[in-house]
Amino acid sequence: MNTKNFKNPLKNKSGLTLIELVAAIAIFAIIIVPLTMISIRGINTYYQEQEKIELMESGQFALFKISKQIRLSDEAATSETDFVSANINGTEYKYKYDNTTNELVEYIGGSSTGNSIAENITDFNPSISGDLLSIDLELTGPKYGKTVNLKTSINLRNQNN
Repeated sequence: MNTKNFKNPLKNKSGLTLIELVAAIAIFAIIIVPLTMISIRGINTYYQEQEKIELMESGQFALFKISKQIRLSDEAATSETDFVSANINGTEYKYKYDNTTNELVEYIGGSSTGNSIAENITDFNPSISGDLLSIDLELTGPKYGKTVNLKTSINLRNQNN
């Protein structure tokens, strides 16, 4: 048997040249860099939208709580530029915007200390026009600065004036 006709692949000592290695790395970088940037942008967008969802949930909870107390109120609701109040069976519920802490605070029964029901509020604007109480609420996220505007209107028809 003639062994000169067969090439032994293990004896082939040629390898990658420096130019081939640099070209492979460049092609790899051209593929990986855009994929990485797309991933980073997607993750960043996810966190921004998550902040916006949390703001909406916080604001909706506050508006729901105020609306519920106003609807249960047995006296006419009152409103000033920075607070709304309702009276249920002799107990006053007051919702006041604290612009130093950017919180909406609930005071029950004339208490001087209240419980925060929403934070990151940048604007709270209640107003009464006839039998309609409107509340505009603006919340701004602390990290990404996303802004959410919420509004509710409550018909005051069941309240005694």
